[in-house]
Formats: sequence, structure tokens, C-alpha cells
Amino acid sequence: MLDEKWIVQYLAHPDLLGTDDVAELSRALERYPYCHVSRMLYLKALHNVGHLSFDAELARGAAFIADRKALFEWIHRAEPVSVPQPTVAPAPQPFSEEPAPEELSQWMDRQPSRKSPEELIDRFIRTNPRIKPASDYPREEKDLSRPSQEILSEQVMTETLARIYVRQKKYDRAIEAYRILMLKNPKKSGYFADQIRELEKLKEKN
Repeated sequence: MLDEKWIVQYLAHPDLLGTDDVAELSRALERYPYCHVSRMLYLKALHNVGHLSFDAELARGAAFIADRKALFEWIHRAEPVSVPQPTVAPAPQPFSEEPAPEELSQWMDRQPSRKSPEELIDRFIRTNPRIKPASDYPREEKDLSRPSQEILSEQVMTETLARIYVRQKKYDRAIEAYRILMLKNPKKSGYFADQIRELEKLKEKN
């Protein structure tokens, strides 16, 4: 069962996703195929384990996610760099412009930065993706009356991210998430508006 703690853990450390997570996320997508956060994690898990169905699922998943550049960066995000320690003193090497091991972190800081998982999720929230099959993939017939449970799942995901931002004191991002929730669920717009007002007060105090 996917819960908030599980989601937060793997959004922060997606390289930890493994075979067991592939099965869990596959079951979640069978129930909630429109939940783009679950689909992002599912594709990352397939990529991590080198699953044979990765290419097919990537083509299928791209039709569910509007920002494909963010999806690509999410899946192919840089792995942590590990520099092995030599057991014997290395022989002198010719001068090279490549960074020395002890300077690798500084060198990495000067390289064009990759999007962090949090920044990628921010982009998904801002674009508020909809189900739009791409012209270069076969168009599938879809039932336009989306089940209420599927819609609810997307709202829960966005609300979860809003709460995460509040705990991190990233109030502007939390407010943005709540504004999207107001548009998705007009019946609860009053509640979300109250949350936004509270966050505005917190911003003034900080």
C-alpha cells in the first residue's frame, strides 16, 4: 500500500526503487492509471532494475505525462558519484584537465545542474498535466468519465506534496499546490482557501 511516508522516501531517493517496488507500483497504476506521481516512480523503478518492459512502458507512460523532458530527466537523473580509494600510491600522471578525485565535488558544482526530484515534481505541479496522447503514439479510446477514485488519488498526491512543502517551510510552493487543488475540487475550495490564508500568515512571520 502506497502511503505518504513511502512516497516521500522514494521521491527523495528514487535510485532505491527495486523489483518489489515495480510490482507494488504496477498494482497502484492498475487502480489509478491517471496518477502521474505513481507513474513517474514506476518508470524509474523499471529503469533501475533493467526491466525488459521498460521501453514499452516508457512509450505508454509518455502519453500520460505532458512534460516529457521532465520525465526523461527524472528517469536518467545522475547517480551519486563514488571515487574509489587507491590501495597503493598511484604513479605520476600526465597533466589532464579532468578534475582530481579530491576536487570532484567542486568540479561537479561547476557543471550544468540537473533538476532535483523536488524541482521536477514542481514542474509537474505547475504544468498540471492532463491525459493527452501524443501524435507519435497510437491513440487509444478512453472513457471520458473518469472514476471518482482515480480523480481522488491525484488530489491526494497533490495534497501530500503541499503538506511536504509546508513542513519544509516552502510556503510559496505549498500555496501553488493548494491553488491547483482548488481548481480540481471546487467543492473543497473553501478549505483550500483557508490553507492558503494560513500559509500567507506564516510567510509574513518568517
